[in-house]
Amino acid sequence: MMSTQQTFLQFLQMALWGKSVEEFSWPEYGKIDWEGIAQLSLEQTQMGLIAEAWAQLPKEKRPAKTIFFSQLAKTADIEKENGKVNALIPNLMKVMAQAGCQPWLLKGQAVGRYYRNPMLRHAGDIDLLLTNEEQYQRAMKCMEQLTGEKGKESFGRQHSEFWVKDILVELHGIFTFTICRKCTRHLASWRERHLKEQPIMVSVNQKPIFLPPVMFEVVFVFAHMMNHLMTGGVGLRQVTDCMMLMYKQYEHVNEQQLREELDSLGLIKFWKTYASMVVDFIGYPADRMPLYDVTFHHKGEKMLNLIFKTGNFGHLQKEKQLSSDSNRILKKVVTAWGQVPVYWRAAQLFPVDALYCFWKYSVSAMKE
Repeated sequence: MMSTQQTFLQFLQMALWGKSVEEFSWPEYGKIDWEGIAQLSLEQTQMGLIAEAWAQLPKEKRPAKTIFFSQLAKTADIEKENGKVNALIPNLMKVMAQAGCQPWLLKGQAVGRYYRNPMLRHAGDIDLLLTNEEQYQRAMKCMEQLTGEKGKESFGRQHSEFWVKDILVELHGIFTFTICRKCTRHLASWRERHLKEQPIMVSVNQKPIFLPPVMFEVVFVFAHMMNHLMTGGVGLRQVTDCMMLMYKQYEHVNEQQLREELDSLGLIKFWKTYASMVVDFIGYPADRMPLYDVTFHHKGEKMLNLIFKTGNFGHLQKEKQLSSDSNRILKKVVTAWGQVPVYWRAAQLFPVDALYCFWKYSVSAMKE
């Protein structure tokens, strides 16, 4: 890692774990690449957390005012967006309930509550998981009536998008992951078993919100992150989401069951690599990380370097692709060629699985 990345991670740890500036060794403050760190916080969607860490510094050691106040302005926007998204969720759940749906709030805003200051996590869309075909179809009709528009549905899977004013709502039905062959083979049985479980209900503004069962949520959020890492790229926001979920729910996680479920999906080596990355480089406590294995240190560093190269959801790679209104055939060719580095980098960590993912991508691309 470059020194700018190391310094960025130290600031990130201050925000995530409440560590003080004295707990780290720093370069001379005059030599810190503040603009580089601000750029990394943008690429990895961690602007609010980095701003919180900078606010802890003595005034004379903070970045230049133009950089610092720009970061604070972005943080204010993040807090405002979180407020809007969080206000919509209970009202959306009420409308869904009236339509006979009981969706589970998933990923982003669901795990955002585990941060020390949830309002500083970069707000995303609202992800709702429907546990069977009937529920998914009802939710689709409900959202069409609410928005007055048909949703944008993904090719070949139960995934649709709706805009409620300027907030994106994603409906998820039967989901799939392309991580490794074993995961593909056993995901359906794992999925069906967990989706029959009872969700966790919490009350927000006196309206019920349904959250996934803990063991399902831990494995799903991790597998979703690995799916993006293997097929397009993932950012540190998804990594810290997974971390904070595990950290806050650790007492409710059955470690033996977690090991068995990860093993059944072929994800043990992926988890050990991730665990080494977050413990060794992002300050996650080793005693609260199941399956942490010191022998995976080098692979953990490789995974972190890969994440720095791709940015949030691989947007650094996607910047090289053509716009959606480009020639269809040309866009396919350029997109496919642009995916080669993605699978090549993944192959540095998991060669056999990266080859499998590339094969699955190629077959899917030909069908579209």
